[in-house]
Amino acid sequence: MTAAAAIRSAEGTPLTAFLARLDELVASDSYAEAAKAFAAFNAANPGNDFFVEEALPFKVSNHLIAKIGVPTAFMKLTLRRPTWAVELTKAFHEPETFAAYMAELEADVQKLV
Repeated sequence: MTAAAAIRSAEGTPLTAFLARLDELVASDSYAEAAKAFAAFNAANPGNDFFVEEALPFKVSNHLIAKIGVPTAFMKLTLRRPTWAVELTKAFHEPETFAAYMAELEADVQKLV
């Protein structure tokens, strides 16, 4: 199978559909809803949680950089809080905790602008 064929065959999987949905939810600041959607996805698709959790920090960093518009502020945050990605992933398992963590993370990045 060629790389292009592998990509086309993966486009219709539940995981790729969920990752696209996660992008939409994060982009709209619907953090609690994103965590709830993850719980539902994880229940319906056991064994895929690792792939979502690995993608989450990248998706969040892209979102915050685009939203705040100052990439260096986010980079400073990652240097000051080297465990942010682990904390983010842990928070993602509880909708209200994730929403609160995202608000805290965004506020911390704003302080560094």
